[in-house]
Amino acid sequence: MTLIPLHKRFFKPGKDSRVLSILESVHACSRVSQSELGQQASLSGAMINKYIKDLQDKDLLTLTPVNGKSYSYGLTTHGEQTRQLLLGQFCAEIVQIYSALKEGIRAKLTALAEQGQTSLILFGASETCEVVLAALEGTHFRVVAISDNDPAKHGQSFHGHIVVPPQLIEKIPCQAVIITSFGRQEEIFRQISALAASKNLQIIRL
Repeated sequence: MTLIPLHKRFFKPGKDSRVLSILESVHACSRVSQSELGQQASLSGAMINKYIKDLQDKDLLTLTPVNGKSYSYGLTTHGEQTRQLLLGQFCAEIVQIYSALKEGIRAKLTALAEQGQTSLILFGASETCEVVLAALEGTHFRVVAISDNDPAKHGQSFHGHIVVPPQLIEKIPCQAVIITSFGRQEEIFRQISALAASKNLQIIRL
């Protein structure tokens, strides 16, 4: 799969991500506590105190005493502009990572396309499955079913597909099964490997 760049500003603990977290929290609620700000930004009590002081010094944040024990936080005009700028950059990174993930999924399925194996069952009605469905748009692949081990999902619609139990896979004409659950790849592979061998199905792990 295509590697997703790891030199991102917001998808690892760092100053930009923590400043954005603090500014977003204050934007959402001026009466948020300092400990809550620290929890949301993954900062200790001492560190959140330093961040707040730094944001005050840079004219991004205001503090107004409420009762001697707590403060009401606010964003300055510069603070609001900085929040919007950082939020825009954060969203741009999400789009870049999402695009890279879809591209990686398509690359993973190149061998199937070259073999003409285009009818697929996706195993795992999850957020990953949503990305796979998006990655398959505009390709020659055809999703004939989505399966999942969770009985609560059986019979439910998932992006236009009815989720079926794994027992039905052997009755559905297809050429490959794509495991669309990152957290349970090996478990699902072991679960369906015998069935796949009997039906001459390829199993693709993302």
